[in-house]
This record gives sequence, structure tokens and C-alpha cells, in this order.
Amino acid sequence: MMLNNVGRSDRFFRLIFASILGYLGLFIYDGTALGLGLATASVLLTISGVFGFCFLYTVLGINTNNARESSKY
Repeated sequence: MMLNNVGRSDRFFRLIFASILGYLGLFIYDGTALGLGLATASVLLTISGVFGFCFLYTVLGINTNNARESSKY
């Protein structure tokens, strides 16, 4: 079972950063390996931001979702 380990502000910044990376990957570096990498990173950040779960945070033991924030959902 996936527990939310990404806090509200972390999720917000992930989605903003994902949109910037997506724009760069799809429009600025279109058709290059860098563009593909940026677009892939954008998709992963979007998924992480939407679902509030980050596998890398689990491996590293990081949790930015405090109890006060999680009670709002």
C-alpha cells in the first residue's frame, strides 16, 4: 500500500516544475534525447505530484507530508 509521503507544498512545486520540464522537452528540445529525458521526467513528477507518493522518498526515508497537512484531505 502506498502512503502519501509528499506534502502539499512539495506536490505543488513538483507540478509546476513538471510543467516547465514538459514544455522544454516537448517544444524546445523536440526530437532530441534531451527532450525525451525532460518529457519523461515531467511525466514522473506529474504522477508523483498527483498521487502524493515518491518511491525515491521511500527508499531514502524522507516524508514531507506532516500530520497537519494530511488531515486536510
